[in-house]
Amino acid sequence: MKKKTKALIALAVGIVTLSTAAFASYTSSNGYDVLKKAVIDTFDTPNYTLKYDLTLKADGKVLDTESRDEQFDKASGALYIEDKGNNNSRHIECVIANEPYEYTSYMDIEDNKIKFHKFPIREEIGIRSTLSLDKNDKTVAKYIRFAELFVDTFVGDLKNNFILTLQTDDEKTYQITLSSVQIPEIVNAGFGVIYANVMEYIDEEHMTDEEKAVKQMGENPTVKTASLKFVVDKNNKITDAKIVGVLEGNEHTMTLEVNANLTDIGTTVPQEISEEDRKNAYDVSKDYAPMEVEYTEEVTEEE
Repeated sequence: MKKKTKALIALAVGIVTLSTAAFASYTSSNGYDVLKKAVIDTFDTPNYTLKYDLTLKADGKVLDTESRDEQFDKASGALYIEDKGNNNSRHIECVIANEPYEYTSYMDIEDNKIKFHKFPIREEIGIRSTLSLDKNDKTVAKYIRFAELFVDTFVGDLKNNFILTLQTDDEKTYQITLSSVQIPEIVNAGFGVIYANVMEYIDEEHMTDEEKAVKQMGENPTVKTASLKFVVDKNNKITDAKIVGVLEGNEHTMTLEVNANLTDIGTTVPQEISEEDRKNAYDVSKDYAPMEVEYTEEVTEEE
């Protein structure tokens, strides 16, 4: 993975996930600091099965659903990702243990059948697993630390809204629900910038259902409610999470629900595509000849 890409991912992980952790209480030994460490530890998991699904609704009507099944083993380099979406769409990415190729699926329209491309794994890109950040990497560690300090700056009274709802020998469950009056102004301001950017690129003559839902909410939608519930296991990994966010604007609402589950930590053996699919996969690298770049140096003579 390129250093720049790795740094940006680390920064995003730090800010987004630690914003969640920022809800916890400083005063509790089971609060902010413990939860913050759990978030970081979860994104540094070398072997796991991760499943999550997303549902987008407008005024209660389902607009879009997506799901992912991801299996990863860092030691062997094996990875299997299967994404599913609306209209039974399906996409697979697969890296076989100790093999130099990555396989990606596509739908052959003529045969109405899923087939595969393959291409060599480039060292600078690496394997694109979700939870493979190395927190001991110096570059990653610096960006995560920056993100921690950035988020800490904006932790206010929200820390008192976080509740430890269940505790056993094996896991702890945390929950928080915020209403519109509890949402920090900076959150709505930041969302407003993102929303304005999305509106700018909507083609009103060819709008999708999702774009129509965005358009009907007006120019200044705000966060109505936000709730979060997740479980931290005895190994300090977040194994279950549910996030629900509701936006409102112009008397309309849009709801995003996310459910995630992390299992088989340390025991996952990633699924593989069939021998036939691997044999018939088209090697995309054959279509791209190496580029030869000639560098010239300009010499300026001084008078």
